[in-house]
Amino acid sequence: MPLATHLRPLALLLPLLCAPLHASELPNMGDSSASLLSQAQEEAIGRNAYQRMQSAGSLVDDLQLQGYLAQLGQQITAHLPLGGGHYTFFLVDDPTINAFAMPGGYIGVHTGLLIAAQSEDELASVLAHEVAHVHQHHLARQYEQASRLNLPLAAAIIAAILASGSNAQVGQAAIFGSLAGASQMELNFSRAHEAEADRVGITLLSASGHDPLAMAGFFRRLHDEERYRGAPPAFLSTHPVTLERLAEAQQRAEELPRPSDAPANPTFDLVKAKLVASMSKDPQALLETLRQRGGDNPADRYAQALLLQRQGETHRALTLLRALHEADKGRLSYLISLAEVEADAGEAVRAAQRLDAALALHPTYVPLVTARAELALRQGEAEAAARLLRGYLSLSSNPPPRLFGQLARAEDGRGHPLDAALAEVDLRLAQGQWGEARQLLERLEREQKASRGEYYLPLIQARLEQLERDQAREKEMGIE
Repeated sequence: MPLATHLRPLALLLPLLCAPLHASELPNMGDSSASLLSQAQEEAIGRNAYQRMQSAGSLVDDLQLQGYLAQLGQQITAHLPLGGGHYTFFLVDDPTINAFAMPGGYIGVHTGLLIAAQSEDELASVLAHEVAHVHQHHLARQYEQASRLNLPLAAAIIAAILASGSNAQVGQAAIFGSLAGASQMELNFSRAHEAEADRVGITLLSASGHDPLAMAGFFRRLHDEERYRGAPPAFLSTHPVTLERLAEAQQRAEELPRPSDAPANPTFDLVKAKLVASMSKDPQALLETLRQRGGDNPADRYAQALLLQRQGETHRALTLLRALHEADKGRLSYLISLAEVEADAGEAVRAAQRLDAALALHPTYVPLVTARAELALRQGEAEAAARLLRGYLSLSSNPPPRLFGQLARAEDGRGHPLDAALAEVDLRLAQGQWGEARQLLERLEREQKASRGEYYLPLIQARLEQLERDQAREKEMGIE
């Protein structure tokens, strides 16, 4: 089989494997790769891989956590030059300490890395590094490099890719293991990418109001802790950190402005608290640990409330959440959790009033939208849920898939099975399940033809035609 044919899966999956992580300035090391993969190709490759992970259940399905990560990422990308491109930040359900970037601006952070970060600045340093890799077209250059390798090495890389599937951690280890046999020039090329990403990322970090020293500090701590682990964190396995590199990053950061001393953003601690509480395999043990720690830390009390909710101790959870909400009424994470627990405790009317008041102030905050829609569905108010969801979807260009699933339930609840089926189609498309979406549309088309449906048939056929055009376009780009 020709090498070009082998490289089609490489074009799709290589981004999953080459997952860098550092940052600084905006130099240009020769952008020949930008012509190798067009912007449309990079976006399609990244979107395809992202949707595959989404469909496989690899992403954390918590809109508050995802929203926080996206907001932090946008603080960084706002300081790219004009036309810096669109970026999508997402949280991967993986306890290893790692992160990765894909073409098209898709940047994933493992839950293990978020937990390992001790401050928002450290987490921001990781995002800035990954943004730098995307902005400098390093992933496209890796593709260009791979396409020039000799046949045996290219075959080894392809085999590693196909074996790894969508597992970013396994993929990174596999491809870098294969590249171990490459020439010194090729290895230096990869190190040059890391150095450039360090420079660009540190500059972005400072410009976005974060401590530029956080990058070197975080990487140094991981490097030092490696001695006690027996094996390095996944991040260090795929992104080796040398003392020389740490010193260079430290020196560069010291030349840049640092933020003035200000209170730390409590949102970071609350995000970590929610993540730890939701991921714990032994909620009771974690609850006991938090109780023994004592103190009056809001993040600890928030985690305790969420753990009590998980265990069905709604009244104890209510006591903690009401106290937290009373002390910080503008904190939407407290409000949403409080409304959810109130609904569990049989206080649905109070929960609905609370969410409606918040939506009046924050109508586009999607965690509020989904929380209110879910409460309406639980109360049998399908019409209200459908109205709320359709209003939000009409304004959003890239809504979370969960909203389509809720809309399908709402339409079914109000006795509109065809509208429910079309919402199910949108859910499949948002998750990258194009084959399932096509099958559902074709079934609906057959049913409408048989029943001589005049209203839905043109709509269904238009959706099928658009799906065929989208699939044909991606097939032309080598993405299937």
